[in-house]
Amino acid sequence: MSTKENHTIKGKRILLFCSRFYDYDVAMRDELLRMGAADVYLCEIKWISSLRQPMTAVNFLGWIKNPWRRTQWTNELKSELKDKKFDIFLCIPLPTFKKTFLSWLRKMNPNIKTVLFMWDKWSAIGTHYSDYYKLFDRVISFDRDEAKKYNIEYFPDFYLPLDNSISEYEYDISFIGTFSGKPSLKRPSLLKYIQEFCDDNNLKHFLFLRFNSPTSGKNSLLSKKIKTWIYKRQGLLEVVEKYKDCSFLKDKGLTLDEVKRIQNNSRIIIDLSHPNRQGMTINAITALATDKKLITTNKRIQEESFYDPNSILIIDEDDPKIPMSFIVGESSSINLQYLRLDHWLEFVLGDTH
Repeated sequence: MSTKENHTIKGKRILLFCSRFYDYDVAMRDELLRMGAADVYLCEIKWISSLRQPMTAVNFLGWIKNPWRRTQWTNELKSELKDKKFDIFLCIPLPTFKKTFLSWLRKMNPNIKTVLFMWDKWSAIGTHYSDYYKLFDRVISFDRDEAKKYNIEYFPDFYLPLDNSISEYEYDISFIGTFSGKPSLKRPSLLKYIQEFCDDNNLKHFLFLRFNSPTSGKNSLLSKKIKTWIYKRQGLLEVVEKYKDCSFLKDKGLTLDEVKRIQNNSRIIIDLSHPNRQGMTINAITALATDKKLITTNKRIQEESFYDPNSILIIDEDDPKIPMSFIVGESSSINLQYLRLDHWLEFVLGDTH
């Protein structure tokens, strides 16, 4: 590691706020420690339903139950962190603390560097949070369009290294994702097509679409009824009923180790991007960075400098077609080492801006 890289992370005390998503938050904490950070304090972001847009019956119910939840959580954070000192605050993507928290954090740590990285779009989190970016020293988005709209930096998501020494793959094609909200309504039909394509062509596949039933969990009966009503309005339950017998529809999640094992043992990875989302997913970057082929619905990937049709197939979510020539053809090696988690952290926490 170079002197600059050592200066960036080595010996630093880092406050890490990160959404819990396939244990990527834990992987990031562990990587920072491997890179020489003196300490990494990981705080899981608590999404407070009553503070997210648009206002729904569930959100309103949460607000009625505790209208001061944001203030309460902000005060809890201050109490939790008051005796700790930090050099860097890395926030991914955006917590629901009050804006005064950042002022307090700077007062307690006068030389702290604050960095916000958006691995989701403002519209997916709540557009009323878009003014938070003014409070950070550095703000980066994985989405080119939003980076341009808000005049902030663009930089893609990271990937975790996989084992490239496998000589025989367990799967020809794999997909791991979730079914939640209107943006994912077309995923089951796409996966049904892919499943039938694989079966017709004797391709080994692992297709996994997680759906959290509105009646599961420990929520109250009223909350479950309201959530069921919302799912019906969004059309989710109708789609689930249609595809309930498909083997790819699951009600339990996977660990990060399980995800890595499956992706590691796949020749081709499927990426079903949400509509109107330009930024590349971690799955897409992982596939290309580890010399695998990628099948994606993200048409904007053609704008990236590394785009190569030998390794990347773009399909239409309304009329998907996968030619066997892509499946059996040779792929190109794409160098994305700069997005490997350690290199990604060096850039995001560095002084390049």
